[in-house]
Amino acid sequence: MPCSRRTRPLPPATSSPNAEAWGPPSAEGGPGPEDRPPVRLSEEPTLTDTRPTWLPNLVHLDELGPYPAQTSELTWKGFACPRFTLDTARIIAIDTQRVAAQLNDPGSWQTVHVVGGRVEIRSPQSPGAVPMAAEVLEPDSDGLFHIGSNHWFWNELDDRDSSRTVEQLRRMRSTTYPVTGPDRWCVVFADYGWRMVLLDVLPEIAHDWDDDLFADFYTAQHTEGTGSYTLTAASAAEAYAAARRHFGAERAGVDPTATVLPLAFPLHEITPIAA
Repeated sequence: MPCSRRTRPLPPATSSPNAEAWGPPSAEGGPGPEDRPPVRLSEEPTLTDTRPTWLPNLVHLDELGPYPAQTSELTWKGFACPRFTLDTARIIAIDTQRVAAQLNDPGSWQTVHVVGGRVEIRSPQSPGAVPMAAEVLEPDSDGLFHIGSNHWFWNELDDRDSSRTVEQLRRMRSTTYPVTGPDRWCVVFADYGWRMVLLDVLPEIAHDWDDDLFADFYTAQHTEGTGSYTLTAASAAEAYAAARRHFGAERAGVDPTATVLPLAFPLHEITPIAA
């Protein structure tokens, strides 16, 4: 299940011009690099070159969800590659089959089916076509199912207003600024206390309050409650992976329903934890 690494609505299923809803793409279709938002990781780790750190999260497929899941630093075309419990797979199955039944052309959607303890993804079919074999998903070593990884446009749920932070990240992406040193990175994320949603990974800007770019960047994070870690790493991808390991170790056991949740301050220095 190759995956590699934010966010865009699902496009309509292209196999049906009369489709009334949006849904999971059925094959290789999907947004290319030119469709991506400007703020995202410059490198995308893959299953073959990094050991993923799975953390609890919420994901959605456009209006379907959100669903409880685990996500890692691995993605497909910039979209999440989540894994789910069997109980959540049953909910996804109900939702995808419901939407398919509401379409003029039900064959424009892939649907999830749970048969006993087995999860299947059934591909679109044209009327009268020979039924296609279902893709049978086996649970991974933790007993979880990778539904739609490398196929569907899963997004991590980010329903907070981080617009000022995102705008500052765009500004930094579009200009040259002084950095703190070689191999120094800043991992910026929406901090929900028990889960993190990546906004960007950038070379760490020099901490100079006389520099408007730095001052505006820090102020945007402080105002919106977005967090950022600073650290030394060989690449942006490795910095993000290290940030996830730190977050997972620090926030393990945090109750998502708690009234008060921990938050990371802007530009919080961390020491990478070995993979």
